[in-house]
Amino acid sequence: MIILLSTYLSNLTINSETFFYYNDFYSGTKFYYETIELNVSANAYHYLPLNGRIPPQPMLYKKHFNPTSLELNKISISINSNYIDEPRFRIRFNNSVKYILVVTAFKPNVTEPFEINAFASSILLFSQINISTKFIFIKMS
Repeated sequence: MIILLSTYLSNLTINSETFFYYNDFYSGTKFYYETIELNVSANAYHYLPLNGRIPPQPMLYKKHFNPTSLELNKISISINSNYIDEPRFRIRFNNSVKYILVVTAFKPNVTEPFEINAFASSILLFSQINISTKFIFIKMS
């Protein structure tokens, strides 16, 4: 049986960790993000919708997150496009693996509250973690 097991509420603020993104659309634009460790009690599917005024963008990582190399350890997640204003994904977590969820608005300079709900048949705990680098510069071609 899948039920709402936990909710995580937070806020991207001017004190949140940041990276500067460079590509054809953004030239040195600041993005705020938060890193959250996910701890699961059993191997099970979890369904995670995210809510925010500007839709939060989730990125999931296995073992650790390196903000200077966004693709390293990244787990491909399929965002349900039917709910563009409320990104959501379903994934089978393994309780022997450390997972890191990175949440950003992925619109420049956005600070706002966001919420993550965890629906599952096993416990999922959220723990905010701090990545030591305050400012990250990312060049994308």
